[in-house]
Amino acid sequence: MSYQEYDQEYQHKTMNKAYKEKWLKALIFGDYKQGKRALRTDNKYCCLGVICNVINPNGWVRGKNFDSHNQYAFISNKFRSASVLPENVSIRIGLSSAAMDKLTDMNDKGKDFKEIATWIDKNL
Repeated sequence: MSYQEYDQEYQHKTMNKAYKEKWLKALIFGDYKQGKRALRTDNKYCCLGVICNVINPNGWVRGKNFDSHNQYAFISNKFRSASVLPENVSIRIGLSSAAMDKLTDMNDKGKDFKEIATWIDKNL
């Protein structure tokens, strides 16, 4: 199933509860510094980078051809991304592109992790 097919079929369903719980705990209680415009830069993460790190803390590779040399890409199977969740991760955790867009917007416009966690808890 492609991500577009997944997104159309599951856009109104909730995300995987086990991943949601782990993500909320990491956002609220984890020791993550918040960053913007990338999943991860050095020791800063956007909210989507936090779920990547929860899934696999060893899944990061430092980028050489990214916008910044301190930017990392998350690799999951054959999928690799530095700015959005890899497609297979989105499908695994049950996160639609609309939800990813909303979360990216919240993160990059300055909402802190606790505010983002509250939105996730209420809406996903």
